[in-house]
Amino acid sequence: MGEFSLRRTALAVLAVVLAAGVAYGVSAAVKALRPKPNRRREVLEDCRNVDKQPGPVYTFGHDNVTYYCWRIEIEKGRMPPSGTAVVHLDAHDDIFGQSVDSPLSLPKPRNERERLAYEVAGGTDIGNWLLRASNEGIVGEIYWVVPRWERADFRGLHHTRKLLRRIERGKETEGPRLKRLTLEQLSQTPVPKNAALHVDLDWFSCLLRTDMTSHVASAEEIAADAEALGTVLEKIGLKPVNITIANSPAYVPRDQWQMIQDELLASLRRHGIIEGRG
Repeated sequence: MGEFSLRRTALAVLAVVLAAGVAYGVSAAVKALRPKPNRRREVLEDCRNVDKQPGPVYTFGHDNVTYYCWRIEIEKGRMPPSGTAVVHLDAHDDIFGQSVDSPLSLPKPRNERERLAYEVAGGTDIGNWLLRASNEGIVGEIYWVVPRWERADFRGLHHTRKLLRRIERGKETEGPRLKRLTLEQLSQTPVPKNAALHVDLDWFSCLLRTDMTSHVASAEEIAADAEALGTVLEKIGLKPVNITIANSPAYVPRDQWQMIQDELLASLRRHGIIEGRG
């Protein structure tokens, strides 16, 4: 009787193990069949969502949609077609010369706005959109404000370090007119009052820094950084021609981005940066 009971128990355990294995296999197969996220298609969706916003304050996912917003603002006559300075708050410089996203096949656009969205999704990505805007003359001086938690000698990737060395030595150089600043340095820098303001929320909390580490900020850090930013922008008298805010799905913790955006917008309103704006 005891032997029969043990055998029955062993068979029951085996059945459970087999069932779990089958369930895991089915789950893995379903995941494999599920289409993988395509950043370029997500950019198209971001562009469609931007079309529903009146501006000149825009919120969206991927960073390169900023280029789309600027082109729209130029089309509406609310942003000069060339030479606009930009205050760029980001954990990354976004002037990388190579594409970081895979190509995307797109149908024929139905109108000019869709053609522009296709151009942004297919011709720019999160690593090079600011370089394109600079090369096309849409932006002039770029004031890149690095995160508070970055090390003192942080200069981005190798291409940015090389560019900054030449600029800092007063050597003539082709490419973006870039200034690398801390927030404290920005508070002492004469920035054009109507510069565009771009904020990537990874400036507050970042899953993937350029050295492949992360800095996931606490709620207290985020609130303090948002308040410090609003204070500095008010001090330098910035009245941005437009404001673009990217929540960067691949870089900002998904359980934080909404809270960060809310803190940022609240600070910008408190300090009169987006007073009476969309």
